[in-house]
Amino acid sequence: MINRLPKTVNEIIADRAIRHALYLERYKTGQVEAIVKLLNSGLEPKLSAKLESSLQSITKKSPMLQKLFSYNGVLVKAEYKTMEQHLYKNLKDLAGNESDWQINSLNQSTPIMLDFAAPAPKVLTALVENAPMQGALLKDWFSKLADDTAFQVNRQISLGITSGEGIEQIVCRIKGTRAAQYSDGILNISRNNLRSIVRTSVSHVSDVARTETFKENSEVIKGVQLHATLDTQTCEQCMAEDGKIYEIDEAPAAPFHFSCRCTKIPVLKSWKELGINLKEAPEGTRASMNGQVPTSLTYGQWLKNQSAEIQNDALGIGKAKLFRDGKITVGDFVDNRGKTLTLNELARIAG
Repeated sequence: MINRLPKTVNEIIADRAIRHALYLERYKTGQVEAIVKLLNSGLEPKLSAKLESSLQSITKKSPMLQKLFSYNGVLVKAEYKTMEQHLYKNLKDLAGNESDWQINSLNQSTPIMLDFAAPAPKVLTALVENAPMQGALLKDWFSKLADDTAFQVNRQISLGITSGEGIEQIVCRIKGTRAAQYSDGILNISRNNLRSIVRTSVSHVSDVARTETFKENSEVIKGVQLHATLDTQTCEQCMAEDGKIYEIDEAPAAPFHFSCRCTKIPVLKSWKELGINLKEAPEGTRASMNGQVPTSLTYGQWLKNQSAEIQNDALGIGKAKLFRDGKITVGDFVDNRGKTLTLNELARIAG
């Protein structure tokens, strides 16, 4: 039997952070489903109803066509504003949850009492509203989504009328056909774009909230290490950053791209760097606070070292058993996009 050395504090923190990131993926899925549901129950039926009631008397030269286009633009913007406000509310709650989780994780990981502080709630709220995501504010991304959707909807209407199509055919251009499960309509592009924005916004808010928490505790936290553990097909950008350690203020903003799943993990100072005298403390305590940071792990390597309970939760009981028996790898089903978590469930799960 191989005797494994006890984990250092930084290794424990990394382990908790990776596990938390796994559960955060399920929270993302829940948010995606909620926002897409708003599109499906709001924008789609309202557009369809308007087209069915208006198109019968409209030709490509009719002045009523421009009025319909204007109406569609106003409707789309209003529906996207509803989706934006719904997401903003949840993201503000998430920011507080992520900061609280990080503080709890740090407290539970260190063998000695350290004074970790949380950012003020108003600071976190301001970050959610004002921190750019991929170069633009979230509200601007939603505005662009609305403009793109309105443009494409009106374009399909114009193409349908020019082609001499009937109302039903034009509506199908917008919402898609039942035979294709509505994946062939122009609104499905809007759904996919929404999914990407929502997933990325959750990662973004998680990152800014936790980074602000790191800054509040810079006397104890000396930097952050970037991990791409959850990405089984890591892009070159994330691969290049994986395992790198930065000072808190110098770390690149995450997510690095849309739907990125990289995460930043705090690196605590050693007991010597903290100026703490641990000469009388147990050897295990001194060793755990030596400042050593974890090496990079693939998701499969990380999951292999977890308990059966966590493996079952991550993969499902049947797949987890096959994984433990070495009969399958995690590559084909790592995303678990079918599983969701609410914010309350995410908060209850111990990091």
